[in-house]
Amino acid sequence: LIAAINEAKPAGIKATYRYLTIQVTIVEKPEVKVKAIDKGKLRKTAPKFDEKDIDRMVKYLLDQYRTFETVDRPAADSDQVTMDFVGMGEDGKELMGTRSTNYQVILGSKSLIPGFEDALLGIKRGEKKKLALKFPEKYHAEQLQGKPVTFDVDVKNVEKVKAPTLTPEFVKEKALRDSPEDVRK
Repeated sequence: LIAAINEAKPAGIKATYRYLTIQVTIVEKPEVKVKAIDKGKLRKTAPKFDEKDIDRMVKYLLDQYRTFETVDRPAADSDQVTMDFVGMGEDGKELMGTRSTNYQVILGSKSLIPGFEDALLGIKRGEKKKLALKFPEKYHAEQLQGKPVTFDVDVKNVEKVKAPTLTPEFVKEKALRDSPEDVRK
């Protein structure tokens, strides 16, 4: 019996006249042996945080309750754009790893390569656009580092992002705590 720490994922299926081969990937739970724990010393320390850390966590919490409303206007900063895109190299061929369908990005989040989100400002639902950009020199996919790329973008939707505020009503409705002050503690 294998003690897996995740669900088994099919990695490949191959069928021939006589045989069916199914390849499955499983991450097995490792055996951990703790030695001489009674000889170690543990120190209990209070966590260190400041107002900036609290503000960041409150923002993260409020972001979990954002709502999105489809708008019929050009995309603006902080809007969410849903799009299909594919990146083409200088030779006009698709660059591997640059295709996405129904990709969602909040403009201004800086989650895409430099220039991509800025080029979407002012675009409307249903519009198509070509973006001539360049991958950063320090990019996670080594084969794309520093390469010029032309993205063919097809915008499927533009939505206004509505973030809630930390009010007594919001706290009570979501049963987070008794008051906004308690949430910040």
